[in-house]
Amino acid sequence: MAKIMNVGKNLKALRLKKGWTQGDLSEATGMKVDHISKLENDKGDPKLSTIEKLITALECDFNALLLTRTSGGLSSAMKYYIKEMESLGGGDKKTLFTIMDKFIATNLVKSIKVNGWSISEAVERIEQDQAEDRYHVNKLIDEDEEIQYEIKQQEEYEHHLKKG
Repeated sequence: MAKIMNVGKNLKALRLKKGWTQGDLSEATGMKVDHISKLENDKGDPKLSTIEKLITALECDFNALLLTRTSGGLSSAMKYYIKEMESLGGGDKKTLFTIMDKFIATNLVKSIKVNGWSISEAVERIEQDQAEDRYHVNKLIDEDEEIQYEIKQQEEYEHHLKKG
């Protein structure tokens, strides 16, 4: 499973990959060597500004510095991203699913060539899959929007009680 804040191990690996000492990284970031050492030994949580300095100096992205991919590999990272996507609003979710549909359709076209499907077989498979997926996605989005509305109503009610 992917988890956030495994900076120590990733930081050291990224630093060594560049062939840098802690002193080199200190110069590149303007951070003290002691602080870098503490981070590499997972003694403390870095501030956002520290993460930004490290990412810039190491020329890496957020995921390379913070995410841990255990034996699950890419699947674990995908689970993490899917969990994060659950917090998106309904409109953003619909946009994301549209992009994913197009990606899946593109891969299906590749499968047509590999499997020797006819165009009509492929179109039929795409339409069936998309209709089923769209139904389930829209149902989930509707449920999510209802829950968000209920939460907002509850918060407004509690706020009104505190004022009254």
